[in-house]
Amino acid sequence: MAVKPLSRQAGPPLEARTLCTTSNQTADIAVAVLPVAILLGLILCYRVDSRFYLAHVLHPHSREYQIVELATFVCSLIGSLLMAAAAWRLWRCSPVAPGKSVPSKLLVRRAGPLLVAVVSLATFFFAGEEISWGQSYLQWRVPESIKDTMPETNLHNIHGLPISINSLGSLFLLVVFVFLPIAWRWRKQLGLPTSLAPAIAEWPIVFGMIVAFLWKLFKSCYVLLVENYEQRQFYIEFVEQINEQKEMLAAVCLLFYGLYRLSSLRRT
Repeated sequence: MAVKPLSRQAGPPLEARTLCTTSNQTADIAVAVLPVAILLGLILCYRVDSRFYLAHVLHPHSREYQIVELATFVCSLIGSLLMAAAAWRLWRCSPVAPGKSVPSKLLVRRAGPLLVAVVSLATFFFAGEEISWGQSYLQWRVPESIKDTMPETNLHNIHGLPISINSLGSLFLLVVFVFLPIAWRWRKQLGLPTSLAPAIAEWPIVFGMIVAFLWKLFKSCYVLLVENYEQRQFYIEFVEQINEQKEMLAAVCLLFYGLYRLSSLRRT
C-alpha cells in the first residue's frame, strides 16, 4: 500500500512554535559571555603588549589586514549566509492560506522569514562594506573624478550624504536586536504578528548587541571626560579605534543570530 507523504501543514503552525527560546542554557550563557570576553581580551592584549596589538590586532593605518577587521568580515559573511538559508527554510515551512491571499496578509503571515531575509541582506551589505567590496585586498583605485566624494569603493565613506550609513546601520541593529525583542514581550498589546516569532533574537544576542553599543558609548564618555584626549597615547592607539571593535562585536552577534535561526528550525 502506498504511503501518503506528510502534509506541510502537519503539526502546529510554525508561527505558533516557541522559536525564540533555546533549550541549552549553558550555550546561551557562553554566547552572552563571549562579547565581554572579547573586550577583556582586547584590553588585556593592548596592556600586556601594545606593539603586538598594533602590529596584529588593530592599527589605524593597517587595520584591513588585521585580526579585528578580518573577524568582522568573516563573521558577518558567514552569518549572512546562515540567515539566508534559514529564511529560505522558514519561508517553505510557513503555513500558506488557501486560495488567493491579499499581499498585506501575505506579509503578515510571512513576517518572520521576511525579516530574517532582510537581516541577511543587511549583514551581507555590512560584510561587503567592511572590505570595500574587495578593494581592500584587490587594491583597485577609485577614479580621480569621484575620489573627493568617494575615497573608497563603499557607501559608508562617501562625503556629503544627508545621513550617515553608519548611523543607519546602528539604528537598524538597535531596532531589530534590542527594541523588537523587548517589544515582543508585549506583542499581544502591541498587535505584533505571531509569525515574527522565528525572527526574534534570543537574549544572548540582545545582550551582545547592548554590550557592543555600550562599548561605543565608552569612547564618547572618554572624549568628554578626559582633557587633551587626542594627545594621550591610550586614545591614539586604542580608544580611537573602538568603532572597529564595536563592529566586530556586532558581527559576532550576527553570526550567532544566524546559528540560532538554523538551530531553532532543527529543533522544531
